[in-house]
Amino acid sequence: MTLDGFWPLLLVLAMAALAGRAGMGWGLGVALVAALWLFRREGRQVARLRLFIQRLQAGDLNARVSEPGGPTLEALRPALDTLAQTLNERFTAAEETRSRLETALNGMREGVVLCDPEGAVLLMNPAFRRLSGFDAPLQRRSFLWEAVRDPELNAAVEVALRQARPTTVDLPLAGGSMEGRALVAPIDPLPAGHGGGAVVLLFDRTQERRGERLRSEFVANVSHELRTPLSAIKAVLETLKDGALHDPEVNKTFLDKALHHSERLEELLTDLLTLSQIEEQRRRGQLPPAVPCQVADAWNEAESLLEPALKRHQGQLTVELEVLPAVRMDKGALRQILLNYVENALKHS
Repeated sequence: MTLDGFWPLLLVLAMAALAGRAGMGWGLGVALVAALWLFRREGRQVARLRLFIQRLQAGDLNARVSEPGGPTLEALRPALDTLAQTLNERFTAAEETRSRLETALNGMREGVVLCDPEGAVLLMNPAFRRLSGFDAPLQRRSFLWEAVRDPELNAAVEVALRQARPTTVDLPLAGGSMEGRALVAPIDPLPAGHGGGAVVLLFDRTQERRGERLRSEFVANVSHELRTPLSAIKAVLETLKDGALHDPEVNKTFLDKALHHSERLEELLTDLLTLSQIEEQRRRGQLPPAVPCQVADAWNEAESLLEPALKRHQGQLTVELEVLPAVRMDKGALRQILLNYVENALKHS
């Protein structure tokens, strides 16, 4: 408080002193009037300051001490206005950061849930709702077990909250639109210094699991297919070794069988190498773009490669190809599919 703020108080003290010397009645009356005037003026300043603080508490960060007041309030007004401006700038920056984070979370394909130390949901992005099938609105205090009724997930969240230990669970969902989906949920505890709690991520691994299953089935089928021609070639060679090699009536037949099964082995090995190449390209993100191609063009290339198979299996081929729309895939892969279909038909018809 400046010296200007003290002079009314000094006036009151002087009046009180005069009351003792010049007469109690007149001097005391003047002192009381001066004191009343002082307290009313200071009271208006306090009320103005209280209003300013109340506006800040209500979220009005544009509040300022704009009206002129007494010396005390005038001395404090620059600092108070600077405080309000600083709070407004920091609040605006925090709102911008929150908006960017919310946009990023809403744009993620992975589900994200943030829980407080008691397991109540603080944040849930749309991807988590979609993957978990939870479409009900969040109440004021909703718990994660209300959104996903999976005992393993709830137990893992409990471990993260109580023991501060990260874990991961698989969630094979059944029923509804997520029937047959394979989900993986890593759960990580949050540091106690930041309020505690846990964050739950939800990843859709359906395509990866399906690819793993297809690869496993393919390897099993190829292993079975490899055993058949190998056994046939071994039997032919043993027969030729036991004396059929010098029998002109049967040796050519056995050699033709060995050649046929060796060609089958070559086809299987080519399929394995093709699969390995595709997997390596997928791992490196180098898969060729799926550009539109015509089925007729792929068939014309496949038909020129079928002549040996037609002669070997003594088959005939009649083609009626209607006008079909273009498909978005690699033409070489489509040609191979058509070759496989026709060769299988020749073998088994």
